[in-house]
Amino acid sequence: MGWRALHGTACPARLRDIQSAHGMICLLQYAKIVQRIREGTMMAEELLSDFLRHLDRFGSMEIGTAPENIQKWLPTTGLPDFMVRLLMHNWPQVDSQVDHLVLFSSQRIHDFEATNPLIEQGLFIIGAGRSGDLVVVDFRSSACVPGFVSCEEWWPPADNARNFFQPIARSFESLLFRIIEGRYIPLDWYSAGFFNAFLKEERESYGPINPPSTPRG
Repeated sequence: MGWRALHGTACPARLRDIQSAHGMICLLQYAKIVQRIREGTMMAEELLSDFLRHLDRFGSMEIGTAPENIQKWLPTTGLPDFMVRLLMHNWPQVDSQVDHLVLFSSQRIHDFEATNPLIEQGLFIIGAGRSGDLVVVDFRSSACVPGFVSCEEWWPPADNARNFFQPIARSFESLLFRIIEGRYIPLDWYSAGFFNAFLKEERESYGPINPPSTPRG
């Protein structure tokens, strides 16, 4: 994809004169970045990285690059590219308390017994709540909607985890932002279910609102 196709204008002289292989690679990388911006995935990735580092103000979460075996595994999971890159390069490398949730380290995510059964159902575990309910993202949704899967109602090898999924925010970045802002996050699967029922009643009674359980359009 050329400069004119991307911008609708003639290529600047300094780019038009690039002939080297390195120059072509740079142009291709630039085109990929522009495409990611248009798709909105780059914004989500950058926001998630910034929010995690904001939460890690004391460095205890050890946010950084996942071990090599995890980096090889992540692209095979079916996660969107922006989530793969986030987990590869900007994820806690130790289990980390974030409000009343625990974000699992990349190694623990990989080794956890429920990880692969959840992936088969379009859910990816990222941590747990106080009660042990699993915190997952629904990667079949464009926003990677986060929520709880009840540890009392579901455990592998059962294949019905989605029946026991309760959203807790409209997107993963929305969840982290709500935590940073000190806003309400359900404590577990049960409280998430009650809260989503409450939001439904509010919508029906008072018209549209902006609930955390509504995915992006």
